[in-house]
This record gives sequence, structure tokens and C-alpha cells, in this order.
Amino acid sequence: MEFNDGNKWHYVTDPDAYVRAHPDMYEMRTCSALNGQMYIDPQFGPQRRLLQPRVRGYLHYQFPYENAGTPERQADFFCNAIGELRPNEMVMLDTEDASGLRDPANFVHRWCAVVEARLRTLAWIYIPSGLARKLTRAVTGQRVVKAPRYSGHAGRGTPPTWPYDVWQYTDRGPFPGSPHGAGDRNFTGWTVDQLLARCRGASGGGDRPVLRLGSRDSAPGGPVHRLQRILNEVLT
Repeated sequence: MEFNDGNKWHYVTDPDAYVRAHPDMYEMRTCSALNGQMYIDPQFGPQRRLLQPRVRGYLHYQFPYENAGTPERQADFFCNAIGELRPNEMVMLDTEDASGLRDPANFVHRWCAVVEARLRTLAWIYIPSGLARKLTRAVTGQRVVKAPRYSGHAGRGTPPTWPYDVWQYTDRGPFPGSPHGAGDRNFTGWTVDQLLARCRGASGGGDRPVLRLGSRDSAPGGPVHRLQRILNEVLT
């Protein structure tokens, strides 16, 4: 399966063209931060309305920054932007070298503790090569891992050498339905149904237990943080 991911610079304006090429999946940035201030991508709402009902799987992601607040604050901002997660939707934490995270593993654990409890789903984790030694399977557990290794052209090249489930293989690939030129392309051997089941369970998350807790409960040393550490140890 192949799919594109969008943001305010690259997005779909012709949904028919995109769905003809990639009926299974679309990925869109939900929010990020600038100079420490979090903001919602201006194309988040329009792209969700345009494509979410028409593709089989839809992925939301957040680009975090160390200077944008605690992991709990950024996770709450992300969840508030999404609202209710729909049955065909999944979420991802887009950890990047540019995020400047002082302790990436701690950030991932704390962010996931909030997001996974609020949205009733396991998150995907985006892991570039620069963070691969810090964000190992011991940290991510059974979560879907997306890894970038660009080919330098429109096709696939050498895949990542660290563990991954989804490969972002180029930033120069065709982007059907977008007038903004070449963009990011992704490949995975997993089907949408398999990814949804892996993240949300066969029932789409509806039968998963939900912890109705706030950010204080998810702080370091809090009950959610302790539970998350136990779960990661069990799952790995």
C-alpha cells in the first residue's frame, strides 16, 4: 500500500484524483509549533472534511517541539484539535531531529499516555535515523513505527536499516490531486484493516477500556505514566 502525507504546503484539492490513485490511506498534519507556540495546521480541517470520508484509513499527526510545553500539554492540544476519533482514523507522534527533544523516550511515553487514554488507540511513532538509537522497539512496544529514508528520486531506494512498519521513501514522489508538486510518499506491507486492528482493535477501539484522566495524572510519576511503563515492559 502507498499513500501521501500532507500539510499546509502540500495538500489535496482534487479528492477524486487522489482517491482514484490511493483509496486506502491519507495522512495529514494536525498541529505543530512555531517559536514555542502550538498551532493547528490551517489545512487540517479542510483536508479532513474533504478526504476522511472517502479513504479507508486516515492518519492525523503532530510535529512536537521541546520548547512548546510539556508532552502532556502538547498531547492535550492535539487531542482537542481532533475531538472524537472516527472509526477509520489513527494518530501519530512525528518525532523529528528538529523537534529538539531532550529525552525522546520520556517524551514519547508521556505523550502516548495522554493521547492513547483520551482517544482510545495506540499511536504510531515516526522515527528518523537520528533518533533510532533512542526510540527502539523497547520504547515503542507494539506501536506502528514509521521511518523515513529518502531515495532522492520518485521511486523507492534503500529501506531504513532500523525497525519500521511504514517507510517514507521519498519527498519527491507524485502527489495525486495536489497542485503543489512532488511530495512525501509512503509504503507499507500492512493493509489498512491490519493497521486499524493493530492500533484500535478489531472493534475499532470501541471495546477498549478508557481511562478518563487529566494531564496531572499523566505527569511523570503519575498513575498513567507508571501504567505506561508497565505496559511497554510487558509488550516488549
